[in-house]
Amino acid sequence: FWVLFGLWFFVLLFGFWGVVVVVCFLGCVWVLVFGVVVLVLVLFLWLGFWGVVFGVVVGVGWGLWWGWWGFVWVCWCVGVGWWVLGWWCFCFFCGLGFLLFFLCVVFFFLLFFFCFVVFCFFFVVFFFVFGFLCLF
Repeated sequence: FWVLFGLWFFVLLFGFWGVVVVVCFLGCVWVLVFGVVVLVLVLFLWLGFWGVVFGVVVGVGWGLWWGWWGFVWVCWCVGVGWWVLGWWCFCFFCGLGFLLFFLCVVFFFLLFFFCFVVFCFFFVVFFFVFGFLCLF
C-alpha cells in the first residue's frame, strides 16, 4: 500500500516524466519478477526433470543394488539358518543319544553295583552265619 501511495505521489509530483519513470520502474520490476519467476520455473523444471531422472536412476539402481544384496543376505541367512538348524538337530540327537547311552551305562553300572553289593552282603552274612553255626 505504501509503495503504491509513494509511486502515486511521485507521479503527481513529477508529471509526465514521473509517469515514465513509474512505468519504467514497474516494467523493470515486472520484468525482474517475471524473469525471476521464469528463471526459477525453468530452473526448477530443468532441475526437476534431472532430479526425476537422477532420482529414478539412483533410486531404482540403489533399490536394485540393495535389493539384490538384501536377497543375497536373506538367502545366506536362510542357508545358514538351515545349516544351524541341521547342526542343532545333529547335536541335539547326538547329545540325546549320548545322554541315553550315559544313562544306560550308569543304570547298568548301578544295577551291577547293587547286585554285587547284595550278593556280597548275602555271601558274607551266609558264611558268617554258617561259620558261626559251625563253631557250635
